[in-house]
Amino acid sequence: MRRRLATTFASVIALLGATATAASACPGDAQIPGTGTVAQAHAAILCLVNQQRAAHGLGGVQENPALDDASQRHTHDMVDHGYFAHVSPDAGDLVARLRSIGYITPSETWSVGENIAYGDGTLSTPAAIVDGWMQSPEHRANILNGAFSEVGVGVASSIPIADGSGLLGATYTTDFGSRTGGSAPTGRGAGATRQHRHLHSRHAHSAHAHRHHHRHGRAGRAR
Repeated sequence: MRRRLATTFASVIALLGATATAASACPGDAQIPGTGTVAQAHAAILCLVNQQRAAHGLGGVQENPALDDASQRHTHDMVDHGYFAHVSPDAGDLVARLRSIGYITPSETWSVGENIAYGDGTLSTPAAIVDGWMQSPEHRANILNGAFSEVGVGVASSIPIADGSGLLGATYTTDFGSRTGGSAPTGRGAGATRQHRHLHSRHAHSAHAHRHHHRHGRAGRAR
């Protein structure tokens, strides 16, 4: 069995004590997503993410239809085209994808992040995926980022890269965001930042993270 993780806007540490185990179970969190249970897995991911935030003294993120759409599109795009990355060959990176659906607009200050993952067998359940994210600094930071107020979830009951195991699997995307309307200060100082790190989970599969910030005005970018 394998699990692979990746994120955009991140920073995470090891899971503290019984944070996750102390929380009550979310319906469907231990079930491998199938064709008829994708919606349940979707709800379980949202539930688990908000449980982790509550356990760390943070308010929950609210589901946003536009972010749901972006997350689901990216999940299916990875599965349909056989890749695992934040940058789609056709739709571009997270910021480009969120601009294309109207979540990011020129008149707003925004901050967005993305976690992606896939697994097979018991490592493909919502509980296993969120556990993996919480054990990775890059993914944990997205989940526990107090600046994020909204989230979208995408789930597919298949994986982007076949491994020959024959096990059932699933692919996940969570797009996080927050926006502030009205005029914001302009200039390069605030800009947009991106971080991209590589690390290994305890299951020896790679994870990566991206971070994007933007204040209204011309954006600068740093790696």
